[in-house]
Amino acid sequence: MVRTVNKARRAKKKREILNAAMQCFADKGFHSTSMQDVCRAAGMSPGSLYRYFASKDDIIIAIVEEERQESDEFTSYLANSGDLFGSLSEAIAHVIDRSNEPSYAQLSVEIYAELLRNEKAMEVTVEAYAKATQTLTQALHQAIEKGEVDDGWEPEALAEVIIALIDALETRPPFTRKVSDKTIHETVVKLINSIRTPNP
Repeated sequence: MVRTVNKARRAKKKREILNAAMQCFADKGFHSTSMQDVCRAAGMSPGSLYRYFASKDDIIIAIVEEERQESDEFTSYLANSGDLFGSLSEAIAHVIDRSNEPSYAQLSVEIYAELLRNEKAMEVTVEAYAKATQTLTQALHQAIEKGEVDDGWEPEALAEVIIALIDALETRPPFTRKVSDKTIHETVVKLINSIRTPNP
């Protein structure tokens, strides 16, 4: 029981550190943020912080690992929901909502920039994209076999385009937005629905 409690406490503290670090990265940028900045934001001493993360690189890798897990859960949900188009519509609505979080788009940009320098983080991200593409491709293959998606489409190319579209929605800067979220959602859903098998 004690070990379980300690593990839960450690996970909770790591979550607090990651939340503090992500806010710092979004506010100041990765390279302008020091470990001392993260300490202050997390309300802890450097000695305590270093028990969880030895460097900013370790923190960025932990953030990317979390994103990989979210990606796995997302594509698994799409593949196993039994309603690919309904699930995609829900997912797009969620992504649009999340893009409205003040620091989310900026944090995403910082992470993408850091991937060019951090080999381990890039490796994790490449693996995540490969798995997401594979899972969504399989779901699209099944949809074609069931007659839900027009068989003139290439499933892997469709999967890559859908994932790229979702990424773009997540990171679109607030100053580029000229139409409502509702209209964006409706437009994206119409685009995705265009791959459906035409009604006879």
